[in-house]
Amino acid sequence: MQTNIHITEYAPPVLRAASPASSVGTVYGEDQTSIADLELSDAALARKYEDLLELHKPRKEEEEANQCPLLERPEPGSQQEKELHDKVIANLRLQVREVEENDIFEQTLLRGSQVARVQPPSTDDIDKLMRSMMGTNVQSTSKFGHGGGNPTAASLSPGPWLKRDVPPSTP
Repeated sequence: MQTNIHITEYAPPVLRAASPASSVGTVYGEDQTSIADLELSDAALARKYEDLLELHKPRKEEEEANQCPLLERPEPGSQQEKELHDKVIANLRLQVREVEENDIFEQTLLRGSQVARVQPPSTDDIDKLMRSMMGTNVQSTSKFGHGGGNPTAASLSPGPWLKRDVPPSTP
C-alpha cells in the first residue's frame, strides 16, 4: 500500500558565502592571540581581562547607594556648608526631573490609545466625503453619486471627441 508523500514546493534557499568584510567597509585586525596571552594560564588570562574591563569595581550607582544618607552639619558660613548646599540642591533638582519624567510617562500609559475618541466618518459615500473635504463650492458631476444621475450638457465641456469639424479660418 502506497502512502501519500506530500512535498511542499518552496523556492530553493539562497545559499551563498557571506560578503567579505572589506566589501561592506569594515576592516578587522588579525584574529590571533598575542604571544604574551598564550603564555598565561587560563586563570591569569581571566584576571588580566577582568582588570582591563574593571569588572571587579562597583558601578557609579552602586557607589552612590553605599554612601551614608546622613549629612553632617558643617559650621555656618563655611566653604563646606556652601558645597553641601550646592550638592543637596543638585540632587533635589535631579530627583525632581526624574519624578517629572516618570509622571509624564505614566500619564501617557494611563491615557492609552486615542483611537476610540476619533469621530468616525458621517457617511460611507466617498463622493460626499471628498466634497466635504474640498469645500462647499464643489458641484457633483459624478454619475455614480447621489447628485441626480447623468451629468447635464451644461456641466460638461466638449472634449476632442465631441468637437465638430470647424473649417479653418482664413486670414
